[in-house]
Amino acid sequence: MNIIGTLMDVVVALLLIGVLRQSILMMKRLKAVEASKGEMQDLITALNDSTAKADAVLRGLMNALSGAHREAGRSIEAANSMRDELTVLTEIGETIADRIAKAASAAPKKAASAAPNKATSATPNKAASAAPKKATPAAPKKAASAAPKPANRRKRQADAGTPAKEAANA
Repeated sequence: MNIIGTLMDVVVALLLIGVLRQSILMMKRLKAVEASKGEMQDLITALNDSTAKADAVLRGLMNALSGAHREAGRSIEAANSMRDELTVLTEIGETIADRIAKAASAAPKKAASAAPNKATSATPNKAASAAPKKATPAAPKKAASAAPKPANRRKRQADAGTPAKEAANA
């Protein structure tokens, strides 16, 4: 039994030596960590400073972008207002063009009805009889070229929406 007790003491002594060795290694590593503690503190401080600077830059960017956003909104509102005004002016111009085209197509009819009355009341001469004939063919060409405009206008009114329809009705 004595041998078993001695053998156990030797095993415990070997285990204690192993624990001592590990504790010595652990102490060295802890000293290395403690020595680098200052470096880590500097690293953490630098990281905090960088984060604060990035935060300040982001705030500045947000302020600049919100100002630019407001200005872009104002520009868009002004552009929309100008577009609405131009739509109304275009509608008015097309209405006037339609009236002119109608008047131009009605003018040859009036001239044609007035021509027989002049022929019976006065002696016909070549210059007077030639003028209505030249005006008559030219007027239908203008009326024919102006005819598609009302259809296009109605199409644009349908595409543009309510403000253009209201402007055309006014």
